[in-house]
Amino acid sequence: MLTYPGPGHRLAVKHSYNAQGYLDEIKNNASSALCYRATAMDARGNITGETHGNGLTTTRVYQAQTGYLQSVQTGNTPLNNRQNLTFTFDKVGNLIARSDSIKGFAETLLDPRDGIHRCEQGRLPGLGRQSRGPKGTSGYVAPRYPNTIGSCLIG
Repeated sequence: MLTYPGPGHRLAVKHSYNAQGYLDEIKNNASSALCYRATAMDARGNITGETHGNGLTTTRVYQAQTGYLQSVQTGNTPLNNRQNLTFTFDKVGNLIARSDSIKGFAETLLDPRDGIHRCEQGRLPGLGRQSRGPKGTSGYVAPRYPNTIGSCLIG
């Protein structure tokens, strides 16, 4: 059981695990209401289906050969979609593109990459600018303009 800190009635949840030792579900300890349930898993142990306490479901798709995440979709109907994310990785596992079709966000990390696969450039469509990191740095590309989402850190 895990109890979260807070005033008054604290939330306590109970974790259940399957026969292989993977997290199977999380329930409210006081009411037994479902908070989370893993509904499907692939051969690698990646959770590919889950149900949330609000009734929404999430589906995750992984590349069979590499195990890299390809997409995440949350929602029960086309009118109730909350999340529709896609990811693209290069051959060595670096994230090279990601998008959120619901929010209309797409980001592409551009080549060239240095010899140890650190991100050197990033572009956020619609801003018309690029952010570049100097060669020989730790791979961190500092945001150079406001209202962007995060920064680039790979490796």
